[in-house]
Amino acid sequence: MALTVKPVASEEELQVFLELPYRIYSTNPCWVPPCPGTERWRLNTRKNPFFAHAEGCSFLAWRGKEAVGRITAIVDTRNSDREAGSFGFFEVEEDREGAAALLGAAADWLRSRGRRRMLGPFTLSSNEESGLLVEGFSVIPPVGLGYNLPYYPRLLEECHFSKIKDYLAYSWDCRQPLPDRLVKVARYAHKKNRLQITHFSLSGSSSETGVFQFLYNSSMAGLWGFAPLSRREARDTLRGLAQYADPELLLVGESMGEPVALCLSLPDINPVRQKNRGILPPGRAWHRDVGRFRLAVLGVIPPARRRGLESPLLLTTLELAAAKGYQEASFSLILEDNMMMNRVIAKLVPDARITSRYRVYGREL
Repeated sequence: MALTVKPVASEEELQVFLELPYRIYSTNPCWVPPCPGTERWRLNTRKNPFFAHAEGCSFLAWRGKEAVGRITAIVDTRNSDREAGSFGFFEVEEDREGAAALLGAAADWLRSRGRRRMLGPFTLSSNEESGLLVEGFSVIPPVGLGYNLPYYPRLLEECHFSKIKDYLAYSWDCRQPLPDRLVKVARYAHKKNRLQITHFSLSGSSSETGVFQFLYNSSMAGLWGFAPLSRREARDTLRGLAQYADPELLLVGESMGEPVALCLSLPDINPVRQKNRGILPPGRAWHRDVGRFRLAVLGVIPPARRRGLESPLLLTTLELAAAKGYQEASFSLILEDNMMMNRVIAKLVPDARITSRYRVYGREL
């Protein structure tokens, strides 16, 4: 049956776009459905503040009356690479023709916006789900990380996409003693820098949003693919975390009374949501079923780097997590060429192991 690719142009087609993954992953035990309404909100150009500095176009691939794939092409004016556009929300049946047609439609749209290369997948930027899973298909991914079937990388490579960057996800058993080197280095750095460690309250205050935006943007600046958060995006990020995060694991490092470092760890709610079609049960009773947390952000602003401030934040996080009964830590995602962070893990948490790998692909347009 003939294949066609068309932009999503109606509420009915948007619903098809949102429901397609449920069919593709219907028998897969590791895929976690998105929280109801999340993807719809992400794609809403009127409500999502991301679209104040970006634009996108979503496509569906059809064989007759059945959708077989989807994709969204994205141009973000805050991306430091002005010649690059991206793609995300990529889902397709094991169909090379369908994958090629979807990627071709996204490429044509990006080319019409003056972009000369195409990178992805990102949902919608590197501040959200990034990369295609290429190792680690047998486990439920930690919260905030994506999942795809093993044939996806092959389809992209057959469509002339090649590796641009890899992100790594490490795992560490929290039930073992804290590494001696970490304890020693962290206590020394804590004392030498007169570091004070406080917590976000997730109160929604303007001042807290401002501190988060400053620390996040400053500490992540310079990393490949990073696009800074606007004030509204920072506010919405904290609002999202307030739905499930433990404020005691959202750390701020202060030196001489000024915020200089950020460490955000999140309870891994994915196994709970996976059992409930993406829904997180009301209340906090679900915490009893959470055995893993994800250390998602560990950053220091440039003027305070090379002082070892990562180590006391890491130690505090692991101590708090152990006291709360977590059994496993996920350190993710870390660019494979982020030598500083990979060195911190190798030296201070030497038993951590790489459990999954996410790849950003690209091609010239």
